[in-house]
Amino acid sequence: QPFFFGVSRNLETEQLAATLITLGLFFKVRNNFLAFAIAGSLIPLARLELSPLLIIWAYILWKNNYSKYILIFFVPPLLWNLAGFLFSGDFLWLLNQTIGTENVENRYGHQTFGNYFQKYIYVIGPFAFFFFFTGLAEKIVKRKIDLFTDVQFMSGFILYAVIAWKMNMGNSAGFLRNLLPLSPLAALI
Repeated sequence: QPFFFGVSRNLETEQLAATLITLGLFFKVRNNFLAFAIAGSLIPLARLELSPLLIIWAYILWKNNYSKYILIFFVPPLLWNLAGFLFSGDFLWLLNQTIGTENVENRYGHQTFGNYFQKYIYVIGPFAFFFFFTGLAEKIVKRKIDLFTDVQFMSGFILYAVIAWKMNMGNSAGFLRNLLPLSPLAALI
């Protein structure tokens, strides 16, 4: 995926999120659900907008009878909020800095809903896109959708499309680098 390697020389957090998702898959396959939960808990620190995807991670823990580990998902964001509180005095610092900024106008403007759909071939390259699209179509036709890879990829992709299209928080400009955390999932598909 050429775009991933081109952006990886910059100090961006997308590569960290991709690494955490990859580690999550590794620990899931190894049935090391404590490490799986720890990797998932760090994702909001890398890319906060991916937090809703942790619902899938929580379901996997619950399904494998490790629901007690779901509480680990809350520790890093709570520590982050505590640090923000200590410096600002705002008890709901993290909430006010993210979702609380939804009423502030996006300084970059919004993109169309189809922005990421139209440009995804550029992100993963035409060669990988062909196999990605073929693999996704085959999984849909055969009804062999995997929760961790396929549903998480589709949910994350739609989430990014909606954020760039309608939401103000984070001042999303529809940058293509935002899709990089989903690259390991696209590679598996």
